[in-house]
Amino acid sequence: MRKIKEEEFKKTIESGKFVVDFYADWCGPCKMLAPNLQELEEELNGAGVEILKINVDEAPALSEEMGIQFIPYVVTFVDGVKKDAFSGYKSVEELRTFIKNSMAI
Repeated sequence: MRKIKEEEFKKTIESGKFVVDFYADWCGPCKMLAPNLQELEEELNGAGVEILKINVDEAPALSEEMGIQFIPYVVTFVDGVKKDAFSGYKSVEELRTFIKNSMAI
């Protein structure tokens, strides 16, 4: 999982498939979700999907632009286009299903 900064976001997601985890260091559910994303990372990379992480405390303008009200907030993008999103915790299997359905992989 690659952590990126607010100013890198739009350029980074403009080409390719991405799962973006908006989180905060102080967020309990974010800490619970991180290992589940980590577990799927190799599988997703094999399908051409990269996981990105953005700390909402370090990206206030982007968080506002994305309309984030609750974290963790996970969004899927294909070639810069938002496909789907959810907030809160999901198990590894729930994450896998969400990502496969939203990105058609």
